[in-house]
Amino acid sequence: MTGIGPNEVYSAITQGTIDGAENNWPTYQNMGDYEAAPYYVLDKHTMVPEILLASEAVLAELDEADVEIIKACARETQEFEKQKWAEKEASSEQIVRAAGCTITELTPEAFAEFQEAMTRPVTGVEGIDDGKSLYEMYGGAYQDVIDAITAVGEGF
Repeated sequence: MTGIGPNEVYSAITQGTIDGAENNWPTYQNMGDYEAAPYYVLDKHTMVPEILLASEAVLAELDEADVEIIKACARETQEFEKQKWAEKEASSEQIVRAAGCTITELTPEAFAEFQEAMTRPVTGVEGIDDGKSLYEMYGGAYQDVIDAITAVGEGF
């Protein structure tokens, strides 16, 4: 399998090279993809965490008061980013819906079926390791990271 860059999606759809793509509301709207591919499925198949990092080695060299300032700024930045992202998502969704796109929201049953499908072995697809699930191929090695992100996310 070969991917294409986000700047190529719109033209690839209009030229018939691909028949769809995946993205969040802001990217779908900002890149204009909603004009070429007016069908959007809300399946929550990907949710990318935004992460702030700091070097423990660098923090260890700073005064404790400075570290506390950095941590306080990080918390404020986190809250600001979440607020702005929610605003942008809402704005993009409104634009896409106003353009007349067809939005499909999965029922809880369909969502559970979608999640279960990620654990089934895949066969007969070029570039896919027959007999392994998509989760095994792309997610299994990161289960500890997935669990940690999920645990943090449950607090919101």
